[in-house]
Amino acid sequence: MENKFDLSSFKRPCTVVLDTDTYNEIDDQFALLYSLYSPEDIRLAGVTAAPFHNNRSENYADGMEKSYQEICRILKMTGKEKDVPALRGSTGRLPDRHTPVESEAADFLIAQGAECAARGERFIICAIGALTNVASALLKAPELKEQSVVVWLGGHILSHSEAREFNLQGDVTASQTIFSCGVPLIQIPCFGVASDLQITLAELREQLPSNPVGNYLLEIFSDYMRYDENAPKVIWDISAVAAILRPEIFRWEIAPAPILTDNCTWQGEAAHVIKRAEKLDSKAIFDDLFAKIRKYANS
Repeated sequence: MENKFDLSSFKRPCTVVLDTDTYNEIDDQFALLYSLYSPEDIRLAGVTAAPFHNNRSENYADGMEKSYQEICRILKMTGKEKDVPALRGSTGRLPDRHTPVESEAADFLIAQGAECAARGERFIICAIGALTNVASALLKAPELKEQSVVVWLGGHILSHSEAREFNLQGDVTASQTIFSCGVPLIQIPCFGVASDLQITLAELREQLPSNPVGNYLLEIFSDYMRYDENAPKVIWDISAVAAILRPEIFRWEIAPAPILTDNCTWQGEAAHVIKRAEKLDSKAIFDDLFAKIRKYANS
């Protein structure tokens, strides 16, 4: 296994930037808290807002701004707003595979790469949304490939009929850029891997503490799942954070990077390799997440 893919060998706490479309639904909030409440393993250098567009936003710029405001809300709720910077990201998608979208987020990623390189270490970009900010940073500063590792929740397992899912299709051009540019990429597929991370509102009530953080997570979960509190909801995004914290509870493969077509299918193989999750232990991840929320949410 190449060392650049072996996150368990990274000096702890590792430097991480979380790139998140936090307002898209309700799982990014869990992932952000999971990162904040893992100080032994993660030094969260910053949180960048990724663009998104669905029924919770008017357009990609609005989605990014709502995500930025949600990041700020979580940081303030946890008392981390002075310790962890929040940065606005791209207001639209990549126009082509050569042109970055300017943003505070892209510049912040580039700056983190330079700082970590000066210390002789790589940093981790944990991306749980569309890859616009990350691809833009790599287009602006190609040296970032040698300074970072990208852990991304997106796409589906190769055997699925297509790769299309929300994060990937949020910016297909950015996704193609990440898969083809040679940056060390650790992919967590959605369907077939992260899709195992299901929980119900009833189960969540048993796990979360009765405090502002626990109450907020219950509130947004309940609002999102108002039609049936016994229906399971996938908390997709915690998988990417867990891959940094607990890589040993995943089954991995290192294989040639697949080529992503404009039609969002996997076709052929690139010359470089990526690391891809094949399976995860959902119980171990949820147990770790809730133990940390109970431990740190009152501190």
